[in-house]
Amino acid sequence: MNNINLDFSPDVEVFDANISIGRRHNRRMPVDTTTQAIECLKRAGVSKALTFSTHSLYVDAQSGNNNLISITQNSNYLVPQLVCNPGFESFENFTSICTKFDIRSIRMAPKLHDYPFQHWMIDSWINWFKKKKISIWISVWEVNPSELYQVIAENQDVSFVLTEAHYRQSKWVLQLLKKLKNTYIELSRWALTDGISLLLDNIDEKRILFGSRFPDSPISPQLYFLHNCNLSTKTLSLICADNLKRLLHNENH
Repeated sequence: MNNINLDFSPDVEVFDANISIGRRHNRRMPVDTTTQAIECLKRAGVSKALTFSTHSLYVDAQSGNNNLISITQNSNYLVPQLVCNPGFESFENFTSICTKFDIRSIRMAPKLHDYPFQHWMIDSWINWFKKKKISIWISVWEVNPSELYQVIAENQDVSFVLTEAHYRQSKWVLQLLKKLKNTYIELSRWALTDGISLLLDNIDEKRILFGSRFPDSPISPQLYFLHNCNLSTKTLSLICADNLKRLLHNENH
């Protein structure tokens, strides 16, 4: 890391596992249009990005999801991820949209959307995602660790991705990852000393996903750091794209 490469570009394909599109209700975003976002992805060397709607997360899931579908349908860069709100949305409407547009992952935000992450509330949704092999993204800031552990442990046929894991949650997140093999982690806030080595020492490299949390965080510095962690090309390729492709059931992986 002593010699800074000012002309850095990724050595492997990059499929970002965590970006959002759209304006926030409470502050101005540095990038808030689709055109701007795609320009930033290209500039950072990202070939695709799993994308959810900011509006879906912070205002209204249904209208945000509908808008996301419309802006990603003909995009080569943006892969839609719908936000699921069991406390408010129609189960029939949400599942029909997932089926119609072949949605392969969804995001849940229990605290933000004010619903309990417990069986009596979410079982019908989780069972449907299990049947359709749809993976579930959830921020570690959005759920009680004990509730999260119980749901994941009792749904071993569902893939769960923990997002925005921070050093403050690193102890319990690492233990959960070690115990529950159907759990993945994306790296956007995993800013620990030797954090990548710590993960690789404890879990399979196929369960680690590069995610940037763009536009809240810039993409290129995170990719630059990852490229300077003394990883093999195989491991770097898995983390930067191949693991996400497999998780989303890409036909080529």
